[in-house]
Amino acid sequence: MANLHGAVGPRDKRRAMFLGVREVAEECAGEPPRFQQYAFDNRSLSKSRLKEWFRDNCEVRDADGAERVLLTALANLPREDVADIVFTAATDHLYMNAGHTLDFINAAFETLEHVGYDEHADAVLASTVEQLTGATRSEELSSWRQPVDIAELCLDAADRLPDLVAAGRGREWERPEGFVETLLSDDPEAVVDALTGAIREGATTAQLADAVARAATRRVAYFATNNEFNDWNTVHHTFTYADAVHRATHKTDAVELYRGCFDGAMSVYLDRFLNQPRAPLPDPGESDSDRDPAAIREDLLAAFDEQGQVNRAARLVGEHFDAGGDPDALAKALGRGLLREDAGFHTLQNLEAGVRRFEAVGADEPFERRLALMAPARYMAAHFPTHREAEQTFSIATRLHRGERLHEVE
Repeated sequence: MANLHGAVGPRDKRRAMFLGVREVAEECAGEPPRFQQYAFDNRSLSKSRLKEWFRDNCEVRDADGAERVLLTALANLPREDVADIVFTAATDHLYMNAGHTLDFINAAFETLEHVGYDEHADAVLASTVEQLTGATRSEELSSWRQPVDIAELCLDAADRLPDLVAAGRGREWERPEGFVETLLSDDPEAVVDALTGAIREGATTAQLADAVARAATRRVAYFATNNEFNDWNTVHHTFTYADAVHRATHKTDAVELYRGCFDGAMSVYLDRFLNQPRAPLPDPGESDSDRDPAAIREDLLAAFDEQGQVNRAARLVGEHFDAGGDPDALAKALGRGLLREDAGFHTLQNLEAGVRRFEAVGADEPFERRLALMAPARYMAAHFPTHREAEQTFSIATRLHRGERLHEVE
């Protein structure tokens, strides 16, 4: 919610903070206090030694040991080196915890950008250790082994990384036309070949992660509504994971993040059946709309008032772009639609990832910007409306803050 705070309208900034506080309170209510471990006394340990120890502790699921090593790293190393250590451990196994592990770690680093790294890094980053030591590892899942052993494809590609990176050193890569469509194909070997070829040709972790995130965005935008409702979460997890990998590349240049690209691309591959058939999205210019963009935004909010308006929400987003509406105003309208609902955690994540993707692709790629906001608009429409109980509580709190009397006694 802190990340979304700048993207929502002035009236909704307090709603965003209220929602964040409410979620934290619900998570903490009735829970015992957490007792943090302590760092080693040695302050001359190298990054390589601490990285090795941290990964070894995570490998054997020793949460206490991993936390002590992490706290020691925080006392010894600069922020970029700590990020290298933690994100490397988060990609030592495939698509851990359905993507939540790396996503939560990225969110922890971004939380520190809001509250202060020097003051709070110990507590915030230590809280992510359980996500590493207790996570499900996808190479242990049958879906990653049968009928095609995509886990082995990822592991083999990871083993080749030193040679691939060495071959690409000094070269500049530009994403070729059709590269994202290749990542959406039904041939996992072709997908891995495209990724490894890109690394060999000089693709950076940020460039490759961006391409995978574009493919993952399409899985949400193209999600077919004839699937089971819970399958929305399958494409959602891939989307938020791929976005988190891309954002992580701005925090560390660790080559291990290429492994996150492999994992994200294989999750995109596994989601292919959920785009059969692809949802009908409006093409740019299709609506030929001359309506007032403000009226279109009101229609979008009205669509969230009704169940099942998934494709209508996408059409309205497309129409808003065709009418020349301000994309930032559209993002604010999506924020308003989110914050008035009793939105679940995944829905909060989805809009944040959509806004981040919208910001990442830039103004010179209008089609990608449309998709970045169409994807969360469709996801939100599938999950709205709710009872809006939280909005009632927020309204009461606001009135009390203003000094209004809720009840008058004669």
